[in-house]
Amino acid sequence: MPFKSKFPDIQVPDGQTDILSLLFESTKYPKKNEQPVLIDGISGRVITFGGLIELVEKITAGLQHELNFKPGETVAIFSPNQVIVTDHFNSILYRHVWSCRGRYGRNIWAVRYCNIHMTIFFIGGTVALVNGAYNENELQYHLQEADATVLFCHEDNISTALKAADKAEIPRNRVLLFGDKVVNGVKPYTSVLVGKRRAKHIKYSAEEAKTATAYLPFSSGTTGTAKGVMLTHSNITANVLQFTEVELQRIDLKQEKIIGVLPFYHVFGLTCLLQAPLYWGVPVITLPRFELTSFCTAMQSHRITIGILVPPILILLAKHPDVGKYDFSSLREIICGAAPLSAQLARDVSSRLGGTVVKQGYGMSETSPVATMEETHDVLEGCVGILLPSMEAKIIDDNGNEVGNNERGELWMKGPNIMLGYTKRKEETANTVDRDGYLHSGDVAIRDDNGRFYIVDRIKELIKYKGLQVAPAELESLLLKHSKIIDCAVIGVHSEEKGTELPRAYVVVPEDVPRNEKTAQEIQDYVIKSVVDYKKLRGGIVFLDAIPKLASGKILRRVLRDRAANEAVIKPKL
Repeated sequence: MPFKSKFPDIQVPDGQTDILSLLFESTKYPKKNEQPVLIDGISGRVITFGGLIELVEKITAGLQHELNFKPGETVAIFSPNQVIVTDHFNSILYRHVWSCRGRYGRNIWAVRYCNIHMTIFFIGGTVALVNGAYNENELQYHLQEADATVLFCHEDNISTALKAADKAEIPRNRVLLFGDKVVNGVKPYTSVLVGKRRAKHIKYSAEEAKTATAYLPFSSGTTGTAKGVMLTHSNITANVLQFTEVELQRIDLKQEKIIGVLPFYHVFGLTCLLQAPLYWGVPVITLPRFELTSFCTAMQSHRITIGILVPPILILLAKHPDVGKYDFSSLREIICGAAPLSAQLARDVSSRLGGTVVKQGYGMSETSPVATMEETHDVLEGCVGILLPSMEAKIIDDNGNEVGNNERGELWMKGPNIMLGYTKRKEETANTVDRDGYLHSGDVAIRDDNGRFYIVDRIKELIKYKGLQVAPAELESLLLKHSKIIDCAVIGVHSEEKGTELPRAYVVVPEDVPRNEKTAQEIQDYVIKSVVDYKKLRGGIVFLDAIPKLASGKILRRVLRDRAANEAVIKPKL
């Protein structure tokens, strides 16, 4: 029998089945026009609820009048966003700040994303989310996969945008610029779009919302060709309501403030930092990029109560000496997602910040994105929480059999937040979502007797050593407990000589730790003492400046595999 959520099923309010109706017209969480929704974490300037709605209406009218934009069209947003890599007490993130002046505020990067998203929904379109670091060919591929007809871009990547748009047959007058000036003949979108006209909000019925695509994020591509994930209005509204049911059990919305530093081209940032807080009426304090000093300053000065973060940021909070200089006493909880969080790291952060609750959620782009989450009053280390309302799940073993509690297997999930499918990928959709509506996650999970889920590893990342399974996450969790290791990743490297895969560790150590055979042997000896024979690091140890990761914090194992054949590796004695 499938596992079911302990919560009652969500109830979507009548007339609020599309995203904007839920966010703007909620009677459960009513908002006032003067209520702050976005606050610049550096300047303190504010965007109000009423100001946001007015901006959306004006920009929508401009799209209709100037570009003859029609319902059903897709707009792509292509702008530099953050890329996280973690080295010695540093996290290098790149994000450009887009100006928003006048009565609405100053230089709030989140406003640009928020405006365009809401505008496209208002007019009945779809938002395609693409990584601002793509090259010309990658962008062209995504534009064509999304059937995008309008492209918003930043002046720093205008050359790439124009070349890709030409190849994708997007007219030049439909390429619009974030910024203040004309670049290569492309005008700022504010000069083209914002006018005095007001547009009418296109709404969807409950049935229409189930097939009306709102967002088209792309899967990470770490396991194959990037695929557009069709997330409908029904998917997103459901996930906001599901997330709300678990998160708002025991808190006072009037006291909450959320830090907003994650990228909005990632669904985790979109749902948890844009839609959900706007639905609740909780202000989000935004930062143009992650930089430790400005982040800690904002946390202290704005008295942040909720942090929605990713593991690379938590590593800094746990280990950087400067964190102790700031007051984090208002921070009640941290919700960590997008990549696995080790129990040790959660423990270290909580201890460092004076008992802040550090909890995990689990999901993927295909689940809009949250599927499970821990309750704030019932956090258990290593656990990713319980099923959200209206969800059910199965755990399927290697033989295709459904198993019960405390047994390993692939996690299958079903619910109103499961994607409509992959765009132009019927076969891959069918391979991912079965006829009964269950999404096959590709993640190995265990459910305990209390309904809590634990993600053991991802099936395709498992290392097979002579037919025995080695879970990278297990070794990574162990390595991160070593006092000289700041960050790490483990992959399997094929040995022609042995005819099998061998576990190899990539580690980041402090600058004062020598990257030599002696240190590698110390790490190897540490692992040997803690694991069975077949889990030893037979593939060796490689020292890196930083572990390659996506903006979400997920390890780019593909990058490590690509370099594995030709790199210098230390193979300490076993």
